[in-house]
Amino acid sequence: MSFHARLFLCLVLILTLGLSACAQPVSTAQPAAGAQPTGAAQPESLKVVILPFISFAPYWIALENGYFAEQSLNVEFVDMTNQSDTLPAMLGGQVDVTSGQVSAAMFNAAARDGGVKIVADKGYIKPDACENIAIIGRKGLFEAGDLQARQLNGSRMTIVPGSWNEYYLDKLLAALDLTNTTASNTILPSPSVLEAFNAGQVDITVQNEPWVTRMTEAGHVRLRPGISKLMPNSESAVMLYGPKLLGDNADVGNRFMLAYLKAVRAYNEGKTERNIEILNKYTKLPPELLEKMCWPALHPDGTINIESVMDFQKWAAAKGLVKTPAIREQLFDTGFAEYAGKQLGPAQE
Repeated sequence: MSFHARLFLCLVLILTLGLSACAQPVSTAQPAAGAQPTGAAQPESLKVVILPFISFAPYWIALENGYFAEQSLNVEFVDMTNQSDTLPAMLGGQVDVTSGQVSAAMFNAAARDGGVKIVADKGYIKPDACENIAIIGRKGLFEAGDLQARQLNGSRMTIVPGSWNEYYLDKLLAALDLTNTTASNTILPSPSVLEAFNAGQVDITVQNEPWVTRMTEAGHVRLRPGISKLMPNSESAVMLYGPKLLGDNADVGNRFMLAYLKAVRAYNEGKTERNIEILNKYTKLPPELLEKMCWPALHPDGTINIESVMDFQKWAAAKGLVKTPAIREQLFDTGFAEYAGKQLGPAQE
């Protein structure tokens, strides 16, 4: 090869290698639904309330499956026993996300503090589905599963006043034209209710799983009509954001919602081995009980039945539990769920 030919070849190699070294690789791969590219989002620490109910499963699934980490979120769970403690903690800035059954306290908090918003579904009554909430009657008194005036008058109830469960009971009494009957009420924790039922000290209660299964297995009776017939599509529980995820911090709220709804879709796959494993770890409920009991229905896109929530507020205001009813704009911000739903795409209920 001549000197000039060799020189030309060297120049070609130098130019080729130099350009290759400077060029940025082009990737056609797309990030997984809900995932943020590494380094794309600023790490954010959040405190999230956890209560001992199975409807909190998506939070545990999001942590265990790495969905929070995908969104650069460092989530710390704050265990609480009573829902009544959660809103004061949020209003005081101790926690950033809380969830629970629809309650009068939620409306009172939203009416006086613009830094709290209802942002997503956390449980609804799916028509004709396995029912995770039920009105239970004591065995020996309600064998047929029907509620009648002669049984209700003078009966002993245990139910939290002003709760969504009381709202459900009132709906049943209205449907059966039993609103003028009388009964006494004593508030007991669920484990004590089962003991009181077995001892004949309580006649009627409204319970969520796993206590519905535990009580019916002890011979106590679900009263008719069931909740999916009486209140189809009613919103029983919701998620709320505090200031750290709202307003100028909406990006954090979007990222949290992406992780949450991705976990809801994993939860909605049902009683898979992985879901049972995670729920057993956090609830300490035996796998065989988790297999038998009814799991709450959750919307895969976080949709809230706003009309249902507003109906609860009307009921609570009539009882004097809500002093100044809030308007929709004070209560809801559905933008986070809408954003996350678009990112994740459609999913089956």
